[in-house]
Amino acid sequence: MTEKEKSKKRKNRRIKRTLLNMFILLCFSAAAFLLYQSVITKLDEKNTNETYAEIERIYNSAVLAAEEATPSSEPSPVPTIGPGTQDPSPSAASSPTSTPSPTPTPEPSTQAPSPVPTPAATLNESIPQRDVLDRTEIIPYFNSLLDVNEDIRGYIKIPATNISYPVVQGIDNDFYLERNIYGKKTISASIFMDYRNNAKDLDDNTIIYGHNLNTTMFNDLDYFVDEATRDEYLAAGGVFRFDTPYEVMSWEIYSAYVVDKDDFNYLIINFSSADRHQDFLDETMERSFVDTGITVTPDDKVLTLSTCNHWLNDSRTVIHARLIRN
Repeated sequence: MTEKEKSKKRKNRRIKRTLLNMFILLCFSAAAFLLYQSVITKLDEKNTNETYAEIERIYNSAVLAAEEATPSSEPSPVPTIGPGTQDPSPSAASSPTSTPSPTPTPEPSTQAPSPVPTPAATLNESIPQRDVLDRTEIIPYFNSLLDVNEDIRGYIKIPATNISYPVVQGIDNDFYLERNIYGKKTISASIFMDYRNNAKDLDDNTIIYGHNLNTTMFNDLDYFVDEATRDEYLAAGGVFRFDTPYEVMSWEIYSAYVVDKDDFNYLIINFSSADRHQDFLDETMERSFVDTGITVTPDDKVLTLSTCNHWLNDSRTVIHARLIRN
């Protein structure tokens, strides 16, 4: 073997070693990044649980106080609120261990509102605030929630799930997509209503969004479309509570499905005609993975819950519910 050939061989070995070292470094970097992401996500979920547990305590106390102040010939039923103690956590098993009955819905107070103090400023002044609500027009217990953030436009609680959150509404659909209720950037962000919706006079279709994380936000919506769990979760959480500052409301799920985000436009707020409205409702029922036997008409108000689905690329888990009229 000539000296030139030996030199070429040594050069090739160096190149191979360099490529191997680069590959090993890349693998270590990828593993470190995934570990970092996992740690950050875990910390974010822990902080999110702590943040919204505090908001839930405020909500529970306010609802209980409002019920006790409501005159009634019979004791008012007190809803059991708090997934940490009553509702099983679906993330701990592939199916729920128990199925609690739907939360009773308290009636709003009929008493004249007491003098209302000047609304408290949002805790984070950097939030681009929507119009401040007139507190003389709202359900009294919402004052406590608005003291946390004037952008709160509802509270959603679904039995047998970890879903118990305030619902905010921003000036667009971007701000709360990556910020929590205090305006701080987080992975979990917020549960938020479409900026186009009217919380006072409900639109044909009110849309609420949330991220799909391991144990928080709208993760548990997947249990309503998973074949192994959907019947149990529909039986336990098919009727749930979503209040606005103006009305205490119960809703019943009539459709649950997974859809490619570009395959069907379920994000229409209002419809130009009854026929187009009915076509939309028919589509939501035809796509459903569950058969509830509920018939929905253009006279019904619909609530749509939307989150990312991880089964397919760019797919969404979508839940539709109709308002239960008293």
